[in-house]
Amino acid sequence: MGGLMMWKVIIPFIIVMCTFETIQVATQLPSRSLFLIVLVISDVMALHFFFLVQDYGSWLDIGTSISHYVIVMSMAIFLMLLSVVTHLLTSKRLSLWNRSKMHFP
Repeated sequence: MGGLMMWKVIIPFIIVMCTFETIQVATQLPSRSLFLIVLVISDVMALHFFFLVQDYGSWLDIGTSISHYVIVMSMAIFLMLLSVVTHLLTSKRLSLWNRSKMHFP
């Protein structure tokens, strides 16, 4: 059940990153510059959650605020790994048939 949940979460991320890679290829921009823009946006979001971390109130409020911050910070590492995976997925060409090698009896 856990594996299915991971696939359910990871597949939309992979689709978005493949679309991001397609935009990068279509616009001929360096992938590092576009990826740095995504990292800056995620760092701004992490900074927002950092200021929302609470050290008072119920244990649930404290744990929830800390876990939101940790999840956003780990998302930067996750995006780096997904960038490599999507580069591998989008850089390969599929060749179904080579017409020059087809021989008919």
